[in-house]
Amino acid sequence: MRSTFIRLPLLATAIAVALTASASAAPDDPVTEFSLASDGHRPQAIVAGPDGNLWVTEVLKKKILRVTPKGEVTEFPVPGKDVGVLQGIAAGPDGNLWFTSREENAIRRVTPKGEFNGTFVIPSKAAKPTPVTTGSWPRGIAAGPDGNLWFAEMAGNKIGRITPKGEITEFAVPTADSQPYGVAFDKKG
Repeated sequence: MRSTFIRLPLLATAIAVALTASASAAPDDPVTEFSLASDGHRPQAIVAGPDGNLWVTEVLKKKILRVTPKGEVTEFPVPGKDVGVLQGIAAGPDGNLWFTSREENAIRRVTPKGEFNGTFVIPSKAAKPTPVTTGSWPRGIAAGPDGNLWFAEMAGNKIGRITPKGEITEFAVPTADSQPYGVAFDKKG
């Protein structure tokens, strides 16, 4: 089964707008699909990058995908022996792309050229470890208005903040077992 990537006109703009909740695509906009470079993909998250391309986490093949406005797809295999499920992705204030790596219990960084230049291990582990879940299971990640990136730790029951330098601070969610999955910001931050 061949995977496809769906695009609306001006998708980079549409996604950026959707992320900021300031507008939405018109219901009659046509949908364009682009085939991914190889079979067996499962795209997970998408973000408009600082380079005008779309960036996608790919769960099964452990890759980051770059999709140009013309639909050209470039695959970047994520290096590392413990790479597993790649979840959220965000454009950082430093011009890089940041993504969550569940099995590594880490936040990773990649340049718009596809160069992986940082792995930042999350200090916390799962609040209730299981044979499957020992790490904090980082999920969604978003750039905050404070110049940092914020991420959800589903199994750690925390929200984390990572600076562009890679410094991590964690904040416990007051509701036990809430399993935060994503983070978002409104106009007030």
